Amino acid sequence: MARFLRRLFVILVLFIVAFALGYVVVDRIVMPRLVGFGNELDVPDVTGMTLGEAKVALEEADLRYNVGEQRYDDVVPVGFVISQDPMPGQKIKEEGLVSLITSLGQEKVIIPMLLDLSHVQAKSLLERLGLRVGRVDTSFSDSIRGGRVVATDPAPDSAVYRGTKVNITLSGAQSLYFVMPDFLGRMFYSVKDSILALGLELGEVTFLETNDSRKGVILLQSPPAGMTVKRGDKVILRITSGTE
Repeated sequence: MARFLRRLFVILVLFIVAFALGYVVVDRIVMPRLVGFGNELDVPDVTGMTLGEAKVALEEADLRYNVGEQRYDDVVPVGFVISQDPMPGQKIKEEGLVSLITSLGQEKVIIPMLLDLSHVQAKSLLERLGLRVGRVDTSFSDSIRGGRVVATDPAPDSAVYRGTKVNITLSGAQSLYFVMPDFLGRMFYSVKDSILALGLELGEVTFLETNDSRKGVILLQSPPAGMTVKRGDKVILRITSGTE
């Protein structure tokens, strides 16, 4: 009888030990794998940091990171964090993964070849590339007709940031005397540079009240179209005041 009780006692102890070990294994190993590791943490804000700074901040918070994407940005410098997922302040499990998007800096574009294009064509092409027209100069050319592009600064094939101003030089009239073009009915802003490119000077520009709602339509010009003029002559314009 005593031997039986001892065996029963040993079996009971082994059962208790096995139960305790099983509980520990389930609580510490199995369940964390099912519901996630560790405690929930607040995600720190690493936007605006360099990648190195973000790495240190996340590791100190017991979190992991990866760079999910790199993109161009006009504001955030190259190598800095643009955004993160999860967002700052959100909850995440200890050792959880934070995905970062870092900046490649401003995107660069190539200055196109604008030789022999009109001012309007050159401006349109530059704007499609995210560039702007800067200073417009005039230079007389023996090979390119008046009002066409003869040079740009920066030069063609130069790599520049989007938003850069490109100075263009237009060809002036090829001879001292030439026939005055007809600007009537055209918009003042679209012919101003053409007038200067012809070597003419822009004189008085006054507004006239009309029923035309558009502002800047040329109604009168002096000298008139067809008259022989020379470089340096002044052009006087009368344009609509508009109601827009």
